[in-house]
Amino acid sequence: MGITSAAPTFSYAITGFDLATGAIDSVPGVGHYNAFTPSVSQGDYIALGSGKSATLPLSVNTALQAATPSLGWMIVSLDNRNGAAQAALVPIGKLPRH
Repeated sequence: MGITSAAPTFSYAITGFDLATGAIDSVPGVGHYNAFTPSVSQGDYIALGSGKSATLPLSVNTALQAATPSLGWMIVSLDNRNGAAQAALVPIGKLPRH
C-alpha cells in the first residue's frame, strides 16, 4: 500500500458481500486515514468486572480532523450480545475552532 511515515495517509471505500445470498451493500463516499497519527484517540482498552464502570478519556486532534476526518468512536463490549447491543457509537460532535 506504500504507507510510510513520510506518506501516512490513505483513502478507502467499503463494500459488503453476503456470501449466503450474493447481495452487495456499498457504502457511499470515501474515507481517509492517517496510519501513524490518527485524528482521534483509539485502541484503548479497559477491563471491567461485572457491574463496574470506568472513565475513558477521548481526544481529537483538530488539525488532523480537518485532513482525515473521523465521525467518532466505536466502544465495543466483548461480553455483550452480537449486533447493535455489542457496540456504542460516540459521535465527535461540534469542535471548537482555534
